[in-house]
Amino acid sequence: MKKNVNIETQFSKRDIDELLFCSVNYQHEYVYRVRGQLCRTEFDFFREISAGMSFPEYFGWNWNALDECLTDLEWLRFSGILMVIDDWQMAFEGEKDQKESVDVMKRCLGSVAEWWRERGVQFTVYYNQTMIIEENDYDRFRGTSLTSNPKMK
Repeated sequence: MKKNVNIETQFSKRDIDELLFCSVNYQHEYVYRVRGQLCRTEFDFFREISAGMSFPEYFGWNWNALDECLTDLEWLRFSGILMVIDDWQMAFEGEKDQKESVDVMKRCLGSVAEWWRERGVQFTVYYNQTMIIEENDYDRFRGTSLTSNPKMK
């Protein structure tokens, strides 16, 4: 049975682009990047996900509706799902209790991942805190990012 993972990472934007490219082209996963810096509120987060996952018009803009749509997805074709939440630590900064909103998000996505696991489908979420790498330093970090990142083990 496939394993679902929720991983905190510190990849560069370039590494994330490579990861997404490989997932789409070689594993035929449905991939989506949530831009945490654009998700100041829960509503912003729902808007970001609903656009990328092509949610139907009836989406209810709350955590229960998110769970419902993410466990349906009959309108998408995929062998697995990879979601990257870039700069996740910036998400929900406009909420009264940012930590509570982050906790609810992680619980919701964890529940969705478990639901898909029970059906034999991989659902992976990377909570990525983007590393800023200068272009001239990229080659130095390149060999240590995706496969040997200590937070992935």
